[in-house]
Amino acid sequence: MKKITAIILAGMLMLVGQELVLASDDQSEGYRSKFYGTVEEMPSGYTGTWIVNGRQVEVTPRTKIEQEYGRAAVGSYVEIKGRSDGQTFTAYELEVKQGRDDSESRSHYEHSGNDEFYGTITTKPQGMLGTWIIDAREVYVNERTRIEEEDGPAKVGARVEVKGSYQKQTFVARKIEVKR
Repeated sequence: MKKITAIILAGMLMLVGQELVLASDDQSEGYRSKFYGTVEEMPSGYTGTWIVNGRQVEVTPRTKIEQEYGRAAVGSYVEIKGRSDGQTFTAYELEVKQGRDDSESRSHYEHSGNDEFYGTITTKPQGMLGTWIIDAREVYVNERTRIEEEDGPAKVGARVEVKGSYQKQTFVARKIEVKR
């Protein structure tokens, strides 16, 4: 009788243990993802609800905010990594890809040796070659520039990542990649 009681008790403990494991699995962290967008609204102290491309993003004191390419502000273009529980998107990392003030960003790029920025194509020549305007910045595209259009066509209004280098006062693109 003692053996049967011990076996039943051990079985119950195993079931309870499985229930506890299942319960912890049910409280998963949610779907992890990242997206790019323009900051439309944000709180003054960074912590709180941000609006990025019309989407609410919760920024907590634990969110890592990187501002190497410009200051986080309304109008900044950012990459956000985080998780969603189906209703709330909580950021664990927010990286400014291009600050709001283009002259500040341009100065930063010219003096720091960085050769990458994000922006929106505002004008471009009839073909692909020539001078493009991307967020008020002149970008020269030549026959060696690689244009990647996996996420859509490189047209006016498209968000792009631009890699290249300054040659005197002209930014010459090595690669232009369309971003969603």
